[in-house]
Parts: sequence; C-alpha cells; structure tokens
Amino acid sequence: MNPEHSSDKQKGLALVLVLWVLSLLTIMAGSFALGMRREASIVAGIRNNAQAMAIAESGIAMAEMMLLNPDQNKRWRADGSIYQISSADANVRVRLLFRNG
Repeated sequence: MNPEHSSDKQKGLALVLVLWVLSLLTIMAGSFALGMRREASIVAGIRNNAQAMAIAESGIAMAEMMLLNPDQNKRWRADGSIYQISSADANVRVRLLFRNG
C-alpha cells in the first residue's frame, strides 16, 4: 500500500466531512433565523392586541367619566351620538346607547 495514496484518501474524506458539517450548520442557522422571524411576528401581534385592548378600555373609562360629568353642558348623552377621542397614538370613537332594564 502506497503511503501517499492513503494520505490522499484521508484528505478527501476530511474534505467531504467538512462540507457535510458546513451544510448542516447552514441548515441549522437558516432554521434558527426562520424561527426568530416567526417569534418576532407573534410578539408583534400580541403587542398590537394588548395596545388595542388598552385603548378600548381607556375609551370605556372616558365614556363613564363623561356620563358622570356634573356639568350638564359637557356631559355626554346616551342617545346614540358618536364621540371621538384623539390621542397621539390612536383615535377612539365611542357610541353611547341607553339600555332599559
């Protein structure tokens, strides 16, 4: 057996092994990046939902406060009128209806 021939086979095997490892690492990195993108999208959706809920609850609180306003001229009416509240982040439209019962 020729020692040079054995050395060439080992070098070829090492090259193939390194290429396989690099391929696996590339696949793992791509999978990780895709997972992070999906997680970021999910977190953004949760944040947007929480923000929308907070804005809606603030609109309800504002409507309650305006219904109880002691000044008759500034008090909101529960006659189906639509009131708009504007802030830096959002605009909220509130419609008040009187419910008997």
